[in-house]
Amino acid sequence: MKNHVRVIYDPSVAKDHTAAILRGVKSLERFGVLVDEGLATERTAVKPVRLGRYIRRIIEERNGAPIDFKCWGIRLADVFAASPKDILGFGVLEDPLLLEKDGKIEESVGAGRFGDIALLSLFRFMEIRNPQLRLKALETAAKHEAAHLFKAGHCTEPTCVMQPKPVVSKSVLVESILLRPDFCRDCEREINAKVSLREYELNHISGAG
Repeated sequence: MKNHVRVIYDPSVAKDHTAAILRGVKSLERFGVLVDEGLATERTAVKPVRLGRYIRRIIEERNGAPIDFKCWGIRLADVFAASPKDILGFGVLEDPLLLEKDGKIEESVGAGRFGDIALLSLFRFMEIRNPQLRLKALETAAKHEAAHLFKAGHCTEPTCVMQPKPVVSKSVLVESILLRPDFCRDCEREINAKVSLREYELNHISGAG
């Protein structure tokens, strides 16, 4: 069994935006990760994804509530599912992404947790008026958040895509992510090692092998 990541989005998202995000997530294919896509409205696409119901709820509710990464009830449902949910989900939001950190609620471009869930909000990217720059920024940001599924933490290499995410103001993306288009060698090695380890676990510990 291979590592598998599914990009989940609402049908209302523009096709060029989903294509750019998919290109970014597909950067994981160089490490042997299978990447595909599915609509949040299609139950068959969401059901086999880890935390798939939660990702769908985040996409569809649009109530401005901060994301709760614990969401214990849904996690327990995944744990006790009839079949293991080994597909990792990458959710695409159209509304602002709000995260609670140290008791404070902050807006973020995206979020990703190792071996768990990744999210990307289109909201601030729509402030980039140049369509080509917007698509490139989305692709790069998607690459960053998707990589967090196989890498915890950020990178100190100035030109690495795993540098901390861009600072978001109320009007512009302050820090350009276009200057950090790809992984540095250290991050490539780390992601490759984590992908290999998880693939081993999928095929042996989960009983698939």
